[in-house]
Amino acid sequence: MATGGRSRRGLALAVGAVLVLGGCGSGGGGSNNNTPTPAPSPTATKNANSACANVVTKGRALGTTVAKFVAGNATAAEVKTSADQLSTAVDQAKAEVKPAVSKDLDQAQSAVQRLQKALTTRPVSTSEVASAATQVVTSVGSAATVCQTSSPTATS
Repeated sequence: MATGGRSRRGLALAVGAVLVLGGCGSGGGGSNNNTPTPAPSPTATKNANSACANVVTKGRALGTTVAKFVAGNATAAEVKTSADQLSTAVDQAKAEVKPAVSKDLDQAQSAVQRLQKALTTRPVSTSEVASAATQVVTSVGSAATVCQTSSPTATS
């Protein structure tokens, strides 16, 4: 089946990208001293970093579940559950970060919704799910990068 091979290759790239997201969620990167800004409160920073890390964790879990689905070792319902969990994590992150970051998180949320829609077609198309998962990985990676390098929202 030629399309199955292509979708599996695309999915392998997507899953690889999800695994790369691990670096985005690990805090502790270099500092950016170009523009001095007041430090956010420790609680706000911790919440934003935790929310960003949760997006990465849920994104990885979704990538793993989609890979299992493509291989025939997970159901569409399991992928949907994982996508729902990522969607919730994105919503939670949006509440903790600057509005500028919300745009990237909105794009990630839209990609998750496209994946969820692909799961509702009957029969479920493995290639559509793999394609949508690739979009999720790309958008979650962008959102995680911006999220981790941005200051949290002001909570006074």
